[in-house]
Amino acid sequence: MVRPIVKDDATRNITMSVIVGLVGGLYVARALHKRAKKT
Repeated sequence: MVRPIVKDDATRNITMSVIVGLVGGLYVARALHKRAKKT
């Protein structure tokens, strides 16, 4: 049984927040790394 998860708004919001969090974390880590190298 495979259900379309897109229909569930709560699950969709959680998935989106997780993805955004991961991408944001990577971006921040890169920015901090660049800053550390510059200084």
